[in-house]
Amino acid sequence: MNRINYYCTVICLLLFFSSCIKEDWSGCDKGMRVMFFDPGDEIPAIGSDEIQSLVLYVYDDKDGLIKTETIEKPSLNDLYELALPISEGSKYSLIAWATRDTSFVVEQPESRSQARIKMKISSGTREQGETIFSLFYGNTDTVLTETKDVVIPVPLRRNSNKINVFFHNFTNPDTYGYNFLVNDNNNVYSFDNNIVDSDNFSYSVKGFVKTDDVPVASIMVLKLNESHHPTLNVHGASDALALINNLDLLSVIQANYPNDWKKRHEFDIHIYFSGLEITIEGWGSITIDGPLAP
Repeated sequence: MNRINYYCTVICLLLFFSSCIKEDWSGCDKGMRVMFFDPGDEIPAIGSDEIQSLVLYVYDDKDGLIKTETIEKPSLNDLYELALPISEGSKYSLIAWATRDTSFVVEQPESRSQARIKMKISSGTREQGETIFSLFYGNTDTVLTETKDVVIPVPLRRNSNKINVFFHNFTNPDTYGYNFLVNDNNNVYSFDNNIVDSDNFSYSVKGFVKTDDVPVASIMVLKLNESHHPTLNVHGASDALALINNLDLLSVIQANYPNDWKKRHEFDIHIYFSGLEITIEGWGSITIDGPLAP
């Protein structure tokens, strides 16, 4: 009889705990699930393969960290369970950072107001590769009105931007390609997603001239706002001849996308060559500093 009672107890416990995991929370008195989603008001939409790693930070009403959860290859609109005791009336702040790899470090996460995230910038020049990976930020504040079947939606938004650079009327390209060097200082953020001034950094991508409708280079830059303007330098890979010096990327973007640049995260810049003059569509003209006649 003792053996029968033992097995009955085990089965009951298994049934109880199984009702509090996976998709069925109907038997739980407490529990929290989160759902990450794309709000759909920015261009482009978040692709299913763009996020490889997500770290979620949960803070209490005193901004103290009470839970950290790492989710590998998360899927949008899926539910993820948090092993976190909750109570009715409790206030929580949820902060999420996500990338295509683990290319960031977090400092002082114990306090939301002091926490910082820093993107690690790859050095060197890559051929049509990414030296900065996509970065996503999510946050929501919630006050629980119940403790059963709690689902908290967390919107994710891009902190990174892709800039496609096109060359037109370029008839004598360097077969060794061109280096596109970006200078910036915006790779540190608070947990409210505000830019924290950081040291200047540079990174470059190598591009090759093909046809007018194919970008010479696609460059990733981090968050854009009125107070942070990354600059672009373009020069030949073989002789270091400068085509463009310290071009203000944000000014060009604002000129070409005046109404929606804050909601867009992919931009095209078209550059037209005529002798020693370069015309940047929507922005203006500059003169090449060197004996080049493309």
